[in-house]
Amino acid sequence: MASPDSVGFAGLVGRLRAAGANAARFGSPDLVGQLAQAAHRTVDTVILNLLDDDPAFPHQRRVAGVWCGRVIHGLAVLAGGDPKRRAVIAADSAQSREPWMRRLLESGTAAIRDGRLAVAAVRGDYPQAHPSLLLRSALGLRLRPRRSPVERGVIVVDAAAALLVSLMIEGDTAAVPLGVCETEGNEPVLVWVSPPCTLADAVQ
Repeated sequence: MASPDSVGFAGLVGRLRAAGANAARFGSPDLVGQLAQAAHRTVDTVILNLLDDDPAFPHQRRVAGVWCGRVIHGLAVLAGGDPKRRAVIAADSAQSREPWMRRLLESGTAAIRDGRLAVAAVRGDYPQAHPSLLLRSALGLRLRPRRSPVERGVIVVDAAAALLVSLMIEGDTAAVPLGVCETEGNEPVLVWVSPPCTLADAVQ
């Protein structure tokens, strides 16, 4: 995989825009917007938000478990470029005992060195995944509602957004992860599309 330090925030914004790809969800704000801000601000923390609002619909567990290496690569890309920038995996304490989380942490420790990777055990019930609540519980920072976490020196991404970053770095943009929907069997499925495309278009 490409070096995490080989592309800066501005370069990643360019790749996302060229591919017509972005990620914007409840627990993972506008990725392009965050990165565009981060290109002109100091970012000292990147949070990988693995909180699932609904235990019956564990899409973060699904994405991080299946694409563990890619998710960590995306996190390493965002945390790279500054030796003082740290990566924080925000997860419910119950998740720490699951095999997929152990694999994720093993990959993360290998990819993000020098003690820059930490885990924040936070309450996983709704609406704790929202950035304004997440920053307070994981980092002790206040963030006003509807404001970008970059204003507090933080980038927040969920597992699918981190996966998207990895794909952009590798130039693998024929299909990108757009979001997660639920099948008739109540199984969370990651929706892959050829950009540009909206989730509404994909599930029609």
